[in-house]
Amino acid sequence: MQEQISSGNHGMLLPQPSPKRFQKYANLPLLNDVDIAQISDQLERCEQIQLDQGELLLSPQNPNNKMFVILEGTLSVHISVVKNEPITLLKYGECVGEMSVFDGKEPSAYVVAEEHSCLLSIDRETLWLMVDASHAIARNLLYFLSHRIRFGNDVYTDSQKSAKEHQAHANHDALTGLYNRRWINENFILEINKAIFDQCPLSLVMIDIDHFKLLNDQYGHLIGDEVLKLVSSKMKALLRPGEMLARYGGEEFAILLPNTSSDTAISIAQRVRTGIQECQHTDPSSGDPIHVTISAGVAQLSKKDDLESLIQTADQALYKAKNTGRNKVCH
Repeated sequence: MQEQISSGNHGMLLPQPSPKRFQKYANLPLLNDVDIAQISDQLERCEQIQLDQGELLLSPQNPNNKMFVILEGTLSVHISVVKNEPITLLKYGECVGEMSVFDGKEPSAYVVAEEHSCLLSIDRETLWLMVDASHAIARNLLYFLSHRIRFGNDVYTDSQKSAKEHQAHANHDALTGLYNRRWINENFILEINKAIFDQCPLSLVMIDIDHFKLLNDQYGHLIGDEVLKLVSSKMKALLRPGEMLARYGGEEFAILLPNTSSDTAISIAQRVRTGIQECQHTDPSSGDPIHVTISAGVAQLSKKDDLESLIQTADQALYKAKNTGRNKVCH
């Protein structure tokens, strides 16, 4: 039962909050090393709220001026939309909403009850009164905030890492590991624009594996894939830094050569062609050697060119190489 005290000259009797009523909160991390008697007046102002499973507590669309401490149950935190997988689950003693209480902004995430949950609701004014009444409360809040900031940094770092990994997968050919058509469309255009602006030479080499369809028909697609990987690896080893190799599609490859005239590009293409011709590959079922050669077409960038026209010119040279005997470089 609550004790009664006099309220001064009027002789009225008012209820006095008893610290014993709030001992059930003593194990909360927020109240670690806090004298409950010091903040009993503030705890009297707090409410306990019940959430059903799936009920939304916080949303970026709704302002919030309360901090919630979990007394029972579990809350999930979601970024962007509720249907996304939660980034974390919060259980007994953990807090939510404190950031928006302090900075006055909307919550940065959605918080949903994973199960029936009971929360202690502390409004902004009451929280500051608690801080004024107890330095231990301030210390515990500082711990919560530092933990929240560190967690946010970890989430951001993981997100950046995932984005980079996704970007790497999006820009690379799964079979050969070379850059793919998507990467060509972005980066070749940048290099072409730069060459035109700086008035520097730039050349493109388009390469095609000779008789690749026949090779697939004779040995099967698995051997064809191995040949693609072998050719890709060898070309990559034969090129120097700055010589940009990518798989254009199928058995066709592209090498962009910034600051390179057509004469030098022809020499580079010949170096690659010779290196591929010397590659040794064996049919694992018969042990017979598989001879692989390539044809290449070279084009130098002109002022009127864009990526599409430059590729078209190099392709015309490539068709010339294939139609005049293959295993050669044409300009």
